[in-house]
Amino acid sequence: MNKKLLLAGCCAAMSAMVFAAPADQGKARGRGVDHVVLIGVDGMGIRNIAWDKMPNLRKLRDKGAFTVARSTFPTSSGVNWSSALCGTTPDLHGVRDNTPKPGVPPAVTTAKGVHPCIFSEIRKQEPNAYTCSLYDWNGIGWYHDSASANFTKLYPSNFESESQYTGEFIELLKKNGPRLAFITYDMLDHTGHASRYDSPEYTNACAEVDKFIGRIADYVAANMAKDTAIVLFADHGGHDKGHGDATLECYEIPFLVVAPGLDGFVFREPVTISDVAPTVAWLLGYKVPEFWRGRPALRRSVKYPLQKRLIVHAGIGNGAPQNTLPAFKAAVATGFGFECDIQMSADHQIFAAHNGSALAYGGGDVPFKTMPWSEIEKLDVGLKLGGIRWAGTPPPRFEDILALMRDGRKSFVEVKEAAGTEIVPYIKKAVESQRNATPDNMLFISFDREICRALRKALPKYEVMWIILPRKDLERPDDQKGSPYTAEEVIALLKEANLTGVDMAGNMSVATEDFIRKVKAAGFKFGVWTVDDTKTARIFLERGVDAVTTNRSKEIAEELKDWQWPAGVL
Repeated sequence: MNKKLLLAGCCAAMSAMVFAAPADQGKARGRGVDHVVLIGVDGMGIRNIAWDKMPNLRKLRDKGAFTVARSTFPTSSGVNWSSALCGTTPDLHGVRDNTPKPGVPPAVTTAKGVHPCIFSEIRKQEPNAYTCSLYDWNGIGWYHDSASANFTKLYPSNFESESQYTGEFIELLKKNGPRLAFITYDMLDHTGHASRYDSPEYTNACAEVDKFIGRIADYVAANMAKDTAIVLFADHGGHDKGHGDATLECYEIPFLVVAPGLDGFVFREPVTISDVAPTVAWLLGYKVPEFWRGRPALRRSVKYPLQKRLIVHAGIGNGAPQNTLPAFKAAVATGFGFECDIQMSADHQIFAAHNGSALAYGGGDVPFKTMPWSEIEKLDVGLKLGGIRWAGTPPPRFEDILALMRDGRKSFVEVKEAAGTEIVPYIKKAVESQRNATPDNMLFISFDREICRALRKALPKYEVMWIILPRKDLERPDDQKGSPYTAEEVIALLKEANLTGVDMAGNMSVATEDFIRKVKAAGFKFGVWTVDDTKTARIFLERGVDAVTTNRSKEIAEELKDWQWPAGVL
């Protein structure tokens, strides 16, 4: 049986860059954290999570620093539980499968014959510290030095049992104030093996586990938030009815740290499952052993308070060509939402492309809406727009783009005018079939107000913003010679079409502080595009815009990381 690990920890005054040094080395207190709660959920990979059924997990994700991390190979339970709890890689901890003993003798061992783990390190560095470990798969006990914990217990694996020992876990938090409290849940993985990891049964199991997470998170928030940390991650996901292979469904895992003051932090470097134990040790102020291969993830993060307001234009990032999956993935990896442009083929396949014909992408000057998808998918967009490095990159399908929208940071889907309102029913179908495409994760924009109107009617729960230039010319939206819009005109047009906001070209002389204030006071969102100058972006943010679309998200965020938000803007 393979396990998935989710660590949860909620920390009080946390800053990945500025933490208080331990005041009393004998107590090993440090960085504002006296306690860490670790919650392990078996079999929940990033591509398996039913976010719409997990409001408690979603709340923690949106509250803290989140990234898509990676498990180790093979993506089976024993290997990854060991890597997470022992802070190192399989070649050192020796676990190769799910058998009771390491397949290879560990490079360093405890008296139990296993690799030193977070529990044994706490016992070594702070002998009087109280720790506990509760789990419902016996393999968890095999793969870490549970003898170093004050309290360990193996429970039956079923939902009723999991609900019961969630209560016992909270009682341990209440009575003993553990430095480290660890709990795992096994039934989600059972459900994936029995019914597939993308089945309705699995989705329902996600909802059950979310209730347990919510009970613990609520207790921590109400009673321990000032000095307790929450970290969430997974050991593996699942594909079909199994895992263990190298598919991204099995390999990509969530990693999350929650704490007051941590909102807006971005992990600058990739995070792996071996970073779990070192991150916990670092949070608690313990020395991270040199023989652990993993390193504290938070020490490698940076605070981007603008993380939820900067939108990556066309997903451009990592040198990848615009409107390609590599570009969108690069945006997601740095913690930002992205903007994508969508078109539709003659046979109703939706895909990303800025232009309405194939000419710019190596094809003829033929409108996409007259071409079948079988021809469009042969276009080498990567080679044409990005050169030989990106050769073999086709236009991405809308379904694959939607699958990336899962971090609680809204991405903008621009429906191009060439697609017409006839694309809307097919957008609705794609969105409703992709569980990551929630109103928390995405919104729609378009220059065409009729397309905007149709989107609001078809998908009323989603925000829809009308794209405009500062000056009016309905026949030529790129014409800058018309008279400028007034705030009152924009408000009236948004109300008439039942839209939720406006996305305006970043002209500071038109989008003045007064203009933006009036539109927002009327209850509408306000975005600007495409702003690549840091000073201009800062001015718009000071004026209260909700989103800035830019080609320089990381650079602007880095340059403004120490900038203080004006009072009343957030």
